[in-house]
Amino acid sequence: MRRHILIGVFVCFILTNCSKDNKELPGSGQEESNLVLSTKELFQTSFLPTFTNYFGRDIGTHTYRGASLAVDWKHEYDEKGRLAKSVMYEKYPSRVLKEISFSDYSADDLSMKVKIKIFTYFLSFPLVDEKFYALELNDDFSLKKLTDEDGSYRTFDELNSQNFVTKLGYVVPDGVKLWTTNYAYDEKGNVTKYTSDYHQYYMTNASVDYTYTDFGDPKSYYFQNEEGLFSKVEYFYREDNTLEKLEEEFKDGEESFGTKIYTYDLNEKYLTRITNFGDGSKNVINYNENEIIIEDFEANGLLSKVDIYKNQEENYFLRMHKEYLNGSIHLIQYFTSNGDLDYTEYYDENGNLAETVYE
Repeated sequence: MRRHILIGVFVCFILTNCSKDNKELPGSGQEESNLVLSTKELFQTSFLPTFTNYFGRDIGTHTYRGASLAVDWKHEYDEKGRLAKSVMYEKYPSRVLKEISFSDYSADDLSMKVKIKIFTYFLSFPLVDEKFYALELNDDFSLKKLTDEDGSYRTFDELNSQNFVTKLGYVVPDGVKLWTTNYAYDEKGNVTKYTSDYHQYYMTNASVDYTYTDFGDPKSYYFQNEEGLFSKVEYFYREDNTLEKLEEEFKDGEESFGTKIYTYDLNEKYLTRITNFGDGSKNVINYNENEIIIEDFEANGLLSKVDIYKNQEENYFLRMHKEYLNGSIHLIQYFTSNGDLDYTEYYDENGNLAETVYE
């Protein structure tokens, strides 16, 4: 009888502990779910405001010059709540500007590898560039350090109440900080001003000011440095908010260096780029579907040089080079698809072919 009682007690003990184990299983799953949610919330509240603010700007193209842009973001997370991919879409016109992937997270999720695919559309075909970084975070998941492939890095020295970076340091691989950039923003998060304080004697401090349209793309750009160099840009848009024209004036102190006018098609591809220099000379670039034609004019208006490039996605090269004397053709050089000089034609003062020299 006692043996049966002991067995019964032992069975009850086992069943009781099994029951406890069964009750803990959902609990551990809930803890894991809470951890995933907590990680995702940290990325959303501490990481993304700084990351999208900093990387949501232009990459420094001739057109938008580092300004904030009217964009939308889409983010994807992995099973642990960490960012796996972010895509930045331009609004006007609608298309992908950046694809950013995150990988090789550390055990504490405070460091990772970042790959950025950057798309530009100014030619007849999109150009794609790739950048690779190592990114380190602070304990609260705010951005700390962004390291380039060459070992140089940027430090996120100060953030404002919206987690936008207000002080960004740049350090070369040997550990010397070259400059600190200070940023200011409008109420929409667009960067309105940045000033660069250079820590090396051979560099001069500089500043850039931006204004924006109601739909969020740049309206004006103004650059100046302590040496008196400055550039002023105004942007002109169509009714559908796509860019139609850019006008730039650039000076060195009181001396005018000239003006630039860029025109764009409905997809914001280049149509023309005209540079009028202060001495009266001019450079004109025409962008066709298959060719880029670059013409240089002297101050007296006479044509001096022409370069013709093949303008295709997998076939971009200098095809022809022409030189003129007093407005008359002097020589024409023809190039192979590999970019090598094939042969040169020389012309006499009357414009007649005088000699052909093969390479």
